[in-house]
Amino acid sequence: MDIELLTIIIPVLSGAVGGVVGWLTGKRSKDNVYLQEQLTSVNLLLENNKTIVGRYTESQEKVVSLSAENAQLKEVIRSMEAEIKRLTRKNDDNNRKIQAMQQRLDALFNSDEK
Repeated sequence: MDIELLTIIIPVLSGAVGGVVGWLTGKRSKDNVYLQEQLTSVNLLLENNKTIVGRYTESQEKVVSLSAENAQLKEVIRSMEAEIKRLTRKNDDNNRKIQAMQQRLDALFNSDEK
């Protein structure tokens, strides 16, 4: 009877073990496929992130560059405003001198006509 029992138990156990091994292998294969898909997704996200970071870095560099240029332009504007004020004062001074000379000329010609 021991042999008969073994002839029944061995095929049942081997079928059960084979089923478990097959199930584990299939599950592992599915897990590997899932992990590969996730890895591909992560790699795509990393590439997109690199692109975004590159664009952001370029934008920041442009901001820094434009800020420096803006500061230089503001300094040029301040300088030009000071130059305009200086030239306006000089122009006003020259206009006063011209008026004074015109008055002298008018007085000179008016005195000659009399």
